[in-house]
Amino acid sequence: MILSNADYSNYKKLSKFENTEHLNNSIRGFLYKYKHELNQSVIDVYRTIANFAVKLSGVAFLKQQTIAEIIGKSIATIKRSLKVLKDLKAIEIHRTKREKGRIKGGFGHNVFVICDLSDELSGELSKMNHREEAETPCHQTQKQQNYAKESSHSESNHLKEFKKRKTNLNYDKEFLSSNLPRQFVDTVSSFHDNQTVFNLWNRLCLATKKHADSSLILSHIDMFIKTYKECIWKFKTNRIQGDFIGYVYGAWVNTCKNIILEQNSRIGLYYDWLA
Repeated sequence: MILSNADYSNYKKLSKFENTEHLNNSIRGFLYKYKHELNQSVIDVYRTIANFAVKLSGVAFLKQQTIAEIIGKSIATIKRSLKVLKDLKAIEIHRTKREKGRIKGGFGHNVFVICDLSDELSGELSKMNHREEAETPCHQTQKQQNYAKESSHSESNHLKEFKKRKTNLNYDKEFLSSNLPRQFVDTVSSFHDNQTVFNLWNRLCLATKKHADSSLILSHIDMFIKTYKECIWKFKTNRIQGDFIGYVYGAWVNTCKNIILEQNSRIGLYYDWLA
């Protein structure tokens, strides 16, 4: 089934879940059953799709390249992992045609639909819930109760935090601060987890790589951070549909172009962006 690009109303109709809780139960059941049976790449791909599938309750639209950059694997690995997930009937994959926007023709991003496995995995969910209940103390101290209240989150947030701890152990704040500009880390970590901060830094490096060297980032870090904050504002006001990281990347490319054009205009040079 080939869909039109940017057709969000039809994407939403592909959802197989009534609400976020229903979606989370299916995701939790799948991860509980298969996390020791499948290799880590497959699990990471599934988790990435799940992270992007919250807004439309199980429907995510993003490119294979984006998944590859997020989990740090090759396109070939992503394709193999997607085939495994599809064979397990964990996801459906729909292609899109570019019928809207400035560029028309050809294929666009993929639309991934997480399948409802809650009925098939009801036994696994019962085991998981029973295990969680067994691990819960019968009596809690007042200090433990207060801590539980302070650290309570929605189910989706809890699941995301669990994923971060399992897969992002190497990207703690100390690691980021010692390898990335502190100003960048402090700003972006206010909105994203450590893994996403690192991924966004890689996208910024990629955005400037073709037309400049890394010194452009350091010398104009304020401008790139300003661009990032503008993207955050647009995201919060629902002006960004789809992949946020991809949108920020495009905005950073434009910022890079504007910086170099301004520099060249001062010395009377013209930069060929088609080169």
